[in-house]
Amino acid sequence: MFKAIGAAWLIVSAVAVSGCAGDINKAPVTKQMSVPGDLEEVYYKLTAGAPSDSDCIKWIVRSAIYPKKGEFKIEYGPQSLSGPQIFSSIVGSRNGESVDLTMRDSTWIKNSPYIKAVSNYLESGVCR
Repeated sequence: MFKAIGAAWLIVSAVAVSGCAGDINKAPVTKQMSVPGDLEEVYYKLTAGAPSDSDCIKWIVRSAIYPKKGEFKIEYGPQSLSGPQIFSSIVGSRNGESVDLTMRDSTWIKNSPYIKAVSNYLESGVCR
């Protein structure tokens, strides 16, 4: 009985957090915010500015900056034997003296740990 409940819980959990790179561009926007600074400064802060063992940095799967287009994209998720799984993304767009951030999450879980950690980091300087 308990094994069946445990197996069912694992299956439900796996489905709840499943996501893929193709889904992330169509995933719902979970948060939007604007942060002061130029594009390169905000990109650096999000990809190299936090402690390396924090959720803000250690779960980055891919990141790229496109200065001529005035935007960057950072994708977050766990690494697995089959390759990276993208669960969350942040797209930054230059807007005058600030950068507009659009955060998406492809999981069914509200308050993605990646988005929550990055939001806290941008607002308070602490990644948690």
